[in-house]
Amino acid sequence: MNISFVTLGCKVNTYETEALWELLQDRGYQRVDNMEDADYVVINTCMVTQVAEGKSKQMIRRAIAKNPHTQVVVMGCLSQMERETIAKIPGVIIIVGTKDRERIPDLLDMYRRDPQPLILDSSYLKKEPYDALSLKKFQIHQRAFLKIQDGCDQFCSYCIIPYTRGRVRSKPLEVVLKEADALAKIHPEIVLTGIHTDA
Repeated sequence: MNISFVTLGCKVNTYETEALWELLQDRGYQRVDNMEDADYVVINTCMVTQVAEGKSKQMIRRAIAKNPHTQVVVMGCLSQMERETIAKIPGVIIIVGTKDRERIPDLLDMYRRDPQPLILDSSYLKKEPYDALSLKKFQIHQRAFLKIQDGCDQFCSYCIIPYTRGRVRSKPLEVVLKEADALAKIHPEIVLTGIHTDA
């Protein structure tokens, strides 16, 4: 099964796409660059600005227009906030927000057994645990991104991030060190990233 990825937005999204790809690779998926060659397209969306939101919606429609037979999986900030809107787009089969992305391989298996669209309601709790995504190798750059933090507690009037990503939480130190050790064996440089890293 061929799969293609489109990542919009920040380094955190790039990390999460690569971590998902690692899980899907273990299930036998083959990564292709062109959406036209893909059985499935995963679009990791952004919603930090109105322009980013528009680009995310445009990319979902473009994937379906380029290959009407492809099945589209949408994840990320836009799908966290606008699940119902995205669900109305023909060709979208799975919608996951900014949590539970590690479930996508299982959701694809479920969809193949019973081809009904799957939409996860990924509401955030105040004391949300850190997500289960991790990475052994960053395949699209020489430099690896390592996500160590997610969410924000600032609730600035102009920013939607606390609503799309939840409250501040950090990857446990022992997990960060283990992941960094694996990445350092392959990559000459690791960039620590997060939504509000100094938190």
